[in-house]
Order: sequence, then structure tokens, then C-alpha cells
Amino acid sequence: DIGYDAILIDQERPANCPITIHQVEPDWFSDTRGAPIPPTFNFAPTDLCRIALSSGTTGVPKAFAMSPEVLWHRFTTYNLRGRFGVSEKILCGPQLRSHFAFAIVFGALVAGKMVCFATSAGHTLPIVSYFGIDMAVISVHQLSELADAQAHQFGGLSSLREIQAGGSLISGPLLRKVRGLIACPLLNTYASTEAGAVALAEVGALGEFREQGAVGYLTPWSEVTVCDDDGVELQVGEEGNLRISALGMAAPYEKSMTTVVEPVSFFPGDYGRVATNRLLFIGGRTTEIINIGGNKIAPERLEQVIMECAGVKDAAVFAVDMKSDFPQIWAAVVVEPPFDPKQVIQHCATRSRVTTPTVIKIVSSIPRNTTGKIMRDQLRKQLVGDHA
Repeated sequence: DIGYDAILIDQERPANCPITIHQVEPDWFSDTRGAPIPPTFNFAPTDLCRIALSSGTTGVPKAFAMSPEVLWHRFTTYNLRGRFGVSEKILCGPQLRSHFAFAIVFGALVAGKMVCFATSAGHTLPIVSYFGIDMAVISVHQLSELADAQAHQFGGLSSLREIQAGGSLISGPLLRKVRGLIACPLLNTYASTEAGAVALAEVGALGEFREQGAVGYLTPWSEVTVCDDDGVELQVGEEGNLRISALGMAAPYEKSMTTVVEPVSFFPGDYGRVATNRLLFIGGRTTEIINIGGNKIAPERLEQVIMECAGVKDAAVFAVDMKSDFPQIWAAVVVEPPFDPKQVIQHCATRSRVTTPTVIKIVSSIPRNTTGKIMRDQLRKQLVGDHA
């Protein structure tokens, strides 16, 4: 009757008490005014204060050094991503050990927001519903799982005002599935451990350019130039290796490092182009380009084509060098009935006979890192072994 939500007690819990009782250790109530003050350390703006690991698509994450100045820039710019700044309750999809999740959580906490986590897509629905979550920051793979959970447990997401999804491209079939089940705006993001958020846009604003690899418009605090293999800058609109400069750049970590000097730019390992209106197009990873006799294709593009086929829930494509004239294209797929591998081959052949998969393997799941990116090297070793 007096409005208590819970009571802390250091004695035996009373029986039949209608109020929630939390039992604590006796010293919980002790007077700590005379206790020694724990030592503190004040970081200078450029002092090394955090070592963050990249997402590690190759299976070997790289370490990057961050200072209070870098982190402050990251947290500040995070609040400028879509509705992040005006949201009050945020669902963090990635695992907390990733820097992606670290930026979400601490960017939110610094601004006084509430942060929630869920161990699975099925648990996300009641958490969003109970706490009235108004924003979800998740990977594209988690977005797909969330849509599947919503299809089986319809309801519970009405409080969401925006979903921010990153880590990979949002395919046409996935977008259609999400649109049919989740009503809130969907923001696509392109970001990295090294430079933070570089580009973003509401998926609907990308229109037909999304099918060409458009991931968003460059943020005001980021610049992307395109270079050839020798590092020579290309003209606007030409496709090549991306070079990124941004506010709050993380430097590669080195042993005995004590201060952080922000690099001027870095190459993320992606290739693509930037339009005159600052729209960023990603073609794929430079190390994962499939080259069949001079015909080049990004695995992500072929994966989107395969995902259009009936029964395909998830897909990953990679090249295998079989010591022949040309490498083979292998496709790993997670399926449900009805599924016909011949239909996949035929559908891909209508787009390009040269880049049609040679081998299709059915797997139970696609290996991904903490941000949802496909770990192709691990998948290649799993399916091909040492024969390639």
C-alpha cells in the first residue's frame, strides 16, 4: 500500500510476504564512509584506454587501440545515427564482447538510456513488449531471425520506432519478409571497428540502388575515397578499393603502446564506389571476389540471388581452387521444404552462366561472427577441408 517495489533484507526472509524480497549479505548495509577510497586513474585524452577486436571475418580478429578522445567521438556520433539520440530504451543485439555492442551499450548509457539484451530472437519479442523498447540495433542475420520469430509469435514489436541493421547487405527476399511482419522503419548501416559508422540510410530511401549494393549515405563525419590497387585515387563514381577517413579513428594496436595517434585513413578491405550524392555502394570484400576467367562477382550478390529461391533460408558463397582452369563456386545453403537444388542452379544461370554455383551443400547453419558476417574461410575449411 505504501508503494514499495522490493525490500532488501539481511535476515531470514519472512513467509507469505506479498512484496518482492531480496536477501543480501549483512555487510551490504555497513557504513562505508571510513573505508579506504579505491585508487583511481585519470586518462589523458590520447592515452590508451581500450583495446578492441575487429569482427574477424577471416577468423583472426585484429586489435585496435582507442583513447578517451576516440571513444568520446564514437559515443557522440552514435547518438546521431537515425533515431538513436531520441530513443529511450534500446535493444542491443550483438554479443557484448564485440566492439559493435560496446559502442551501442556505452553510447546509450552515457546518454542516460536503458539497454536490454536477448539471448535469442524468440526472447526478443517478450522483452521488447514488456519493457516498451523503441529501438533495436542488430545484425542483418538477427533481423532475419527476428522476422521468423515474429511470424510464429505474432505481436510484441509495436513499441519499436526503428530497427538499425548492419554487418551485411539486406537482400530483397529478407526485406520483403521483414516488411510483411514488422511495421517500423528499417535503417541500413555500414560501420567498422576502425572507423565507426560511415554510412546509413532508411532502406526505402535507397530504392533500386539497394540491389546494386547501396548501403547508405556517408555520414557528415566520414569521407570515403576510391583507389586503384596502387593507392591512386580514382574519379567519383569509379569502382575500386575503399579508403575511409572519419572522426574517431582507431589505430592498430601494438605492444608497449601507451598513447593513441589517430590514423588519417585506412583500407577496410572492401571495394565499391561513391556517387556524387555521397551514396556509398559496396561490391564486396577485396579478398573474396570470385574471378572466373576475368568475370568477377561478389559473393554477396550471388547469395542474394540464391536467397530468392524457394526453400532457401540462408546462403553463403565462396570460391574453391580445384587446381583446374578456373575455380569452382560453392554455395552452402540452409533450407526448408520445398527445396530443389536444380531450381537454384537454373535461377542463378538466368543471371550469369559463368558465375552459377558448381556445388551446392546443405548445412544446418552458416558460421558467422558476433556482428553476423559470414566467416567464409571457416566454412570453406568445414566443407572442403585441405582438398582445395
